Amino acid sequence: MTFKKLESINFLPSSKRLTYKMISLDDISSFESLARNSYIREYLMEGMEVTTDDCLQWIDESNKLFEEKKVGLYLVYENDLLVGYAGFSRAHERIDDIEVLFAFSKNHSGKGFATEVCGALVQFF
Repeated sequence: MTFKKLESINFLPSSKRLTYKMISLDDISSFESLARNSYIREYLMEGMEVTTDDCLQWIDESNKLFEEKKVGLYLVYENDLLVGYAGFSRAHERIDDIEVLFAFSKNHSGKGFATEVCGALVQFF
């Protein structure tokens, strides 16, 4: 996977219906509520229990990825309503691999958000 060379600006996705915010430690409660959502856990985390420490670690890993590659995790909003999160993350199998991920709660699934998010994320390449 080849990344665009960005000097000092982090990549911020853009799409028609959704807005994106780089995730930070200030967002821990919002991110944790999504990460602990049973529907999201079933599909993204294979049902594992999620702790506050897990969420803090994922945000820290995202921040490191922003520093290194200018990409990471983003909170996703529709009309100022938090609907999920998406972005780039280190793959679990190999630390050098980067994967695209997205997660939306059940009441925000089936609206084409995943397709829209993926279209916005591929703008980076």
